[in-house]
Parts: sequence; structure tokens; C-alpha cells
Amino acid sequence: MIRKSLGFLLIGFIFVLVGEAQTPAPGAKGESKSFSFFFDGDGGYLGIETEEVTRDNFSKYGLRDVRGVAVEKVIEGSPAEKAGLQNGDVIVKFNSEEVTSVRKLTRLLGEVSPDHQAKLTVVRGGSEREITATVGKRPMPKFDEGAWANVPQTPFP
Repeated sequence: MIRKSLGFLLIGFIFVLVGEAQTPAPGAKGESKSFSFFFDGDGGYLGIETEEVTRDNFSKYGLRDVRGVAVEKVIEGSPAEKAGLQNGDVIVKFNSEEVTSVRKLTRLLGEVSPDHQAKLTVVRGGSEREITATVGKRPMPKFDEGAWANVPQTPFP
């Protein structure tokens, strides 16, 4: 009798788990939540927070057309700050290659080893200028005494 009861409970529990794990029907509305954290120690790091340049915001950066990737924030003490990048700059070229998206900038930056130089062409105040940055090594978070310490605040380049 107890075995049957435990068996029914186990089967019921499995049905609940399977029901919760179902993929919503196509077109079903709901919040999409994702979490990703990667430990990519080999790629380069500039220390900037970026924004895609779009038709809606290109004039905010003093551009005549949609191009490049905007620098929203330069992290204090980062390679970008040491090179002279500023909030509001728009990176249009990285090592002479056109930057068309945040994704492309991230890929190009990842191809440069730490301690190597990269030439960035930026638009600042309506004019282009070239900046040379020494790419740094991405800071790695540390788990200390039950909490993350020194977690970089930049999810991107």
C-alpha cells in the first residue's frame, strides 16, 4: 500500500515537472529571461559600455548617418580611459575595419591579444580622430567568502 502511494506521488511529481518544462505555444506572450556569464580569459578588453547606433539615436552623437558603435560609458582605470576614449564617442573603425555593430566590435576586440595595440577611429564632436589603445586582459570575477568580488561592470568590450 505504501509502495503504491509513493509510486503515485512520484508519477505526479514527474507530471508536474514535465508540465513546467513545456515550451510555450508559438506566439504566446511572456517575459523572456536569460542569464549568461562567460569566462573568456583570452580575449581583449577595453572597458567600455556600448550602444548600437540606430536611426533613432544617430543625431544624438553628432552623426550625419547611422554608423559605428557609441560609447555610453568608459570604465574608470580601463584601457579605454588610458587611451583617451570618452563617453559619447562613436567607434567607426577598429584596426582599419568598419565597425557596424556591437557584436562586430566585440568580435574584433576578441581577436586582439591583451597587451597589443589597436587603432580606433572615433567620431567626437562631428570630426574623426584616431586613438591608439593598448588592449587589456578582461578582469575575471572572484568568488570570495560566499560572494562575487571584483565583478567587472561591463558586459561588453
